[in-house]
Amino acid sequence: MIISEFYSGFESLNPSFNAVSCEYICEYDKKSRLKEISARMYFNQFNIDFAYIVKGLAVGPRSTLECRIWLNKSEKLLYFTPYDLMFMLDPGNFKCYFYTFIESAEKMGLCFNNLAADVKELLPKIAEIAGDPQKVQQAYNSLKANITNHLGKNIFEPDIQLDPETNELVLKSNLQYYYQWVRLRFASKCYSDFLSGDYRKAIRKYSRYKKRLDYEDRLLQFMKSIPDGQKYQAVIPELNTIKQGLKEQTRISEAFIIYISWIVNTIFLFPLFLGLYYLLLYISTRGALYSTCSELYNSMLILLPTFITSIVPSYFSRKLLYRIFFRKN
Repeated sequence: MIISEFYSGFESLNPSFNAVSCEYICEYDKKSRLKEISARMYFNQFNIDFAYIVKGLAVGPRSTLECRIWLNKSEKLLYFTPYDLMFMLDPGNFKCYFYTFIESAEKMGLCFNNLAADVKELLPKIAEIAGDPQKVQQAYNSLKANITNHLGKNIFEPDIQLDPETNELVLKSNLQYYYQWVRLRFASKCYSDFLSGDYRKAIRKYSRYKKRLDYEDRLLQFMKSIPDGQKYQAVIPELNTIKQGLKEQTRISEAFIIYISWIVNTIFLFPLFLGLYYLLLYISTRGALYSTCSELYNSMLILLPTFITSIVPSYFSRKLLYRIFFRKN
């Protein structure tokens, strides 16, 4: 339902962008499951993607909607987010261009409409940058500086020269890691605090970051300049999906459900271990008139190995139990 809403939202809004053409690009994992959908619009000198990432990393944001801008139509790997270009588009604009933890089709519709409207306002300036080779180069230099600041100097000029195909594969892998890291930054409690207007917490957390993006440096200075009592509305509260998603994640944490799974598995495994205990006791004490080991209080010693053994199955059964006990979540 969420994916269908993504398609219908793009179909309804695409004509207003006056793109030359458009297409959908789907990416699948090794098990042929859909990972990502990109709704791409082709303009004369640039391309724009509205991308929906279905799952994402095992730890981090999931069900994510974002915008990607391609200033070089022949570039396969390097794309810009609106945040990357905002120093040229509108330095005073600190709106939210990233929506994650989208849990329903209704929320997808609202997020897509809001993102598309904000991106549409940037179109004239994006076209202006794309039409100026010097500005395009300036934009790529800024993006590469952010990437090398995080991944190291040799990301674009490796010390070891490999064949072109291998070089491209290594670069692609590194850039995927970088963009995943960026998503984690914008799906963090730190950015959520900014969107919620809790600037003191956001400033304190951003100040601790050792490797900040250029955008984060400007955002930090912007928050420090906001007078006490005033708020900048980067996103309406109803669409602050990051805050809502992080709140849901921490409210019912995975550690808690693993603990419940551990208890449940212990209860199920205890009769099995108890039966095994008495079987071994019977084999080892045959012919004895009486054995104190058969007393129930002595058999309770098997609780310890039962607890230890339950750790492994508790991890694999956690999702099933989560669906049973927390269906609404």
